[in-house]
Amino acid sequence: MNNNPNTDIAKPKENLKQRAYLNTVATGIDFLAKKGVNFFVIPIMVAKLGPVFFGVWQILRQLNVYMQTADMSAAGPLKYYLSRERSLREDDELRRSFTASVFSTILVIPIYIIAGVTLVWLAPHVASVDSENFLLIRMTSALLVTAYITRQIFALFEAVLSGMNLSYKRMGFKATINIIGGVLTITALYLEYGLIGLAAVEIIISVITGLTFWGIIKKHVPWLGFSRVSFDEVKTYLKLSVSFLGWKIVRIVNLTYDIILLGIFSGPAIVSKYVITRFLMTGAKGLIDQVFPALTAGIGKVLGEGDRAKLLRVRSLLIKMVWAVGMIVGATICLWNKSFISLWTSPDLFAGQLETFLIVIIVLQTSLQRIDTSLTSITLKLNEMTLLTSISVVVSVLLTIVLAPHFQIIGLLLALLIGNIILTIGYPKILENLLSERSFMQELLFKRSAVYSMLIFIITSILGISIYTSSWFVIIPGVLVTLLFLCFIQWYLIFEKNDREWVAGYANEITFFKR
Repeated sequence: MNNNPNTDIAKPKENLKQRAYLNTVATGIDFLAKKGVNFFVIPIMVAKLGPVFFGVWQILRQLNVYMQTADMSAAGPLKYYLSRERSLREDDELRRSFTASVFSTILVIPIYIIAGVTLVWLAPHVASVDSENFLLIRMTSALLVTAYITRQIFALFEAVLSGMNLSYKRMGFKATINIIGGVLTITALYLEYGLIGLAAVEIIISVITGLTFWGIIKKHVPWLGFSRVSFDEVKTYLKLSVSFLGWKIVRIVNLTYDIILLGIFSGPAIVSKYVITRFLMTGAKGLIDQVFPALTAGIGKVLGEGDRAKLLRVRSLLIKMVWAVGMIVGATICLWNKSFISLWTSPDLFAGQLETFLIVIIVLQTSLQRIDTSLTSITLKLNEMTLLTSISVVVSVLLTIVLAPHFQIIGLLLALLIGNIILTIGYPKILENLLSERSFMQELLFKRSAVYSMLIFIITSILGISIYTSSWFVIIPGVLVTLLFLCFIQWYLIFEKNDREWVAGYANEITFFKR
């Protein structure tokens, strides 16, 4: 990786706002397809597997995420390198970086295999199943590990697409793959292949996704290919991958230990209630976490070119947009979640109104944190962020161990909330230090926005206790009216005049159908 960019290289001018819009649309389509598939598939999974084995499946999938603690793939460093340097480097340099990242990933595959074998052995113990199901659980876990390794090999292709700010080129492809995955999942369930069938579908979808991304970048990235590289260049990516590894480990533990510990202390049936109750809000989080970081590639170019003032403006607006979406969707979920779950699956799978309120607050916290972690990751300076997240994880896990056995889901959520407060304060401070800017913490308070939004969350949560309907013909229009009303509140009561002017100006600069 050359560290002396030639700033005289002529590169085509990017319309960052246009590409950000297109990336957002592409990600939004993918999200809607995925959540739409889950909406139809999950009730079938619960019915076919039963609440206990549905909970076991959720635990195994979450446990499989811990494979990323052995993830030394160069996809992350490659993505952020391309995001920052694509306008400053020759095509040959970009090609060499891609080649070095491929060799780096190949060298660490044995580490994945060792980590996978460990998880396969642990899986039945973590899932708390009877001894007669040990073989079934281990076979399922082995297939999930295979799917994970397959995704890691193909992850470099998606990293190129994202790093080159071309994520919109996948528009429709990933959504179609999600639908295919849903059809295959339902087929496996009705053919009674159970957990083994579900895990096999994960492998098939991983391969289809990887080949699709390869075809897209081959068509749209002219420099794509392989060059002769030295071992020193490969080592550079290995070192970057190692620096990313520490951050990945603590981030993964922070985002995924909830289901694992809840399963250990409360059992798979309680895990099912937790997963179902948070379905809508984790769906909203998926939308926020995918749509808004679709802008990160463009921000990386701004950071690479040293336009700090513009970067700070974009960050400020991203925070306000995430807060707005989180408030609108979260308050709607507080109001209608009990009715939705009762109709969608079973009233017994609704954990409670207080649980819903806490889930909404925690998801909003983590979505806001994602903005600053994305920006810090682009700088490739992760040590402080890794240390802070480690502290948060230790606090949250210790509190979960103390609270979850007695208070179950409530105890878990309180532990998550306290751990997240540490990150909500700490992440902006780290970015402040990196950019020598001291105004970030003020933005997190949002002035009147935070006060008004918290009042709305509390009011809708209280109202949600007494609102109940057993008809989709009431829920659907009720949700739409709630969303429209909260959008009106957000626009005129919470957004300030300059915020409204910026959104209107941004919309006017976008060509909605130009690619």
